Formats: sequence, C-alpha cells, structure tokens
Amino acid sequence: MEIQQTKENQGGNRVKSRSKQQTGKHTIRKQTMRNQIIAQTGTQTGAQIRNQMEKTKSIKRRYQRKIILLRIEQLILLAVIVLLLCGSGNASALAEGAEQVSGKAERLVSSEIAVRDGDGQRTKNGFGYDSSTSRWLGEIALQGKNLDIQSEYKWLQKHKALFPKNKVEGAEGNAGLIHFLYTYGTGTYTVPEQKALKKEELEQDIPLLMQWDVRWGYETYGDSNIGICGCAPTCLAMVAVGLTQDERFTPAMVAAYAMKSDYYLAGTGTKWALFAGFAGDYGLICRTVGTDRSAILAELKKGNPVICSMSAGTFTLGGHFIVLCGGENGKIRINDPNNIEFSNREWSMEEFADEIKNAWVFEKG
Repeated sequence: MEIQQTKENQGGNRVKSRSKQQTGKHTIRKQTMRNQIIAQTGTQTGAQIRNQMEKTKSIKRRYQRKIILLRIEQLILLAVIVLLLCGSGNASALAEGAEQVSGKAERLVSSEIAVRDGDGQRTKNGFGYDSSTSRWLGEIALQGKNLDIQSEYKWLQKHKALFPKNKVEGAEGNAGLIHFLYTYGTGTYTVPEQKALKKEELEQDIPLLMQWDVRWGYETYGDSNIGICGCAPTCLAMVAVGLTQDERFTPAMVAAYAMKSDYYLAGTGTKWALFAGFAGDYGLICRTVGTDRSAILAELKKGNPVICSMSAGTFTLGGHFIVLCGGENGKIRINDPNNIEFSNREWSMEEFADEIKNAWVFEKG
C-alpha cells in the first residue's frame, strides 16, 4: 500500500511538474508576445495603437459575416435537398419548410451578422444579406415544382414572343425572375391568400420588395402585370413603407393607384409624374434632383431615399427604376425590385451614374 501510494504521489508530482512547466512556457510566450507588441508600438502614439485595434476588430467582424453567410447557404442547400427528396406532392409541407429556413436565416443574420461599433451601439447588417435578401434566397430555393432554372430559361427562350421585348434576354442569370416568367407563361403559378407585407419588411429602413413577388407579381398593371412591368410602383412602395411603416403601401396598392390616376402610358410604361402625385396624395415630400450626382449623394447622406429612372445598361436592356437607399464610405446601397443580386452588393456612383435619366428624393411630410 505504501509503495503504491508513493508511486501515485510520484505520478501526481510528475503531473504537477508538467503543469508548472506548461504554465511557465505559456507565461514566457505571453511575455514574448507582450514584448513584441511593446517593441512594435513603442514609437507609436495612442491614436495609432487604437487604429490598429479597430482594424483588427474590423477584420474579425468581416470573418464573422463570412461564417454566417456560409451557414445560410448551407441551410438553403439543405432545403433544396429536402424538396428534391420529398417531391412536389405536399405543398403545405414545402411552404412550412420554406418558412422555417427563412426564419433560421433571418435569426442568424440579425443575431450574428449585426455587430457593434466602437461606441457599443448596434449597427445595421450592412450591405450584404439583410433579412429581406436572405428570405428571398430561401424562398427562391423552395418555390415552385420545378427547380431546374436552366430548363425554365430554355423554355422562355423558345417562347419569348409571349413577353415584352428584351424581357427574356434581361432575365438571364436572374433565378427569381426566370421562375416567375416561366410560371406565368405556362400558367402554373398560384397566388397566396396572404398578400400583406411582413413584419420584418415594415421594420426596415427601406425594405427590399421584388416586383415579381407572388403576393402581387401577377396583378394586372399596364400592358401586363406588376412582375413584368411594375418596377416603378414597387420602388415607390419600398420608399413609402420605409418612410411611414404603413402596411397599406404594397406594390399592388401603388400600382392600382397609378392605373386609376392615369400614370401609366400604354406601350411605354409608368409616367414620371406618378412620384410627385402619389407623394402629394399620401403626405410625403417628393423633389426632383435630376442627374446631379452631388445632389443625389447629399440626399443619401441625409438619409433620404432616391428613386432613379435608368436607361439601358447595367440594370436593364430597356428602361427601369431602382431605389438608392443609403451608403457608407463612398458606397451606395441599391434596392433593385427586379434583381436580388444587384441589391446584395455595394455600388459606387461612378458605376451607374451615366445611366440615370432622372431622380426623385423623398422625405416624410
């Protein structure tokens, strides 16, 4: 017993000795790192050191964003796999799965991508995946019975005479629009019972609404429907909801107003007069700023959204409307009612300024 106990004690002493050695090595490493930092920053001012710390924090935040985006992509991929395995027989289960994926993505974005600035205040999610964009990506991955977007686009190319000029060509690479046009052209679409704006859309500064959303995309507008030619009323709806948080202002409501008030010109599109007319009738302020880049940037800096009429180029092969809804560090955030990818990146004014035909700034009345 004594011999065994002695061995156990010796073993314990060896463990303690190793622990002390490891602790000593850890302390030496920490001291060495501290000495290196002191050597590197000894000639720097306090402000310079703080700047280095802020850069480190910024890198960490960007890394965290990438991790969360990867998680969202994994969720969407999982949802697609589930759909392929389940088939198309259970529409209610698919809808429930879409809602679950959407909710998980939004919770991840709101809780983990959103960071805190130097003053400890919560900042916006930035120009990447906001809750609208992640929701749309999830719904696009799950909606419809046919997920073969390439086959759908081939069908559109064969039947492009059914759609306005350049509409099919302009849809290339735009999965959400392709699926909308395909279901519309084949008559396989369904309109949901619930068409109201969602809570998260009402809570955002300027929500991202897509003109081909099934809640209103198939509603008649002009020569076709909102999904095909309703970019102007959709942009105006985004601005109106963002400034007022009024759930009445859906793209369908604005489109109906435009038609009733004769703001749509057959064969051409929405009249520019819609913006001032709607603003006047619903208590908003609308001012024309034209193509003056400095004026547009100044309004965005004040936090005022700007709707732009665009000529053929980056955003369209014909004519189009987009919303400029903020910016930081010389970059601009765009809500394109027709293209999620364009709404999911930062832009510089130089990239599209030459394509602006006219612009209108909006404020609360």
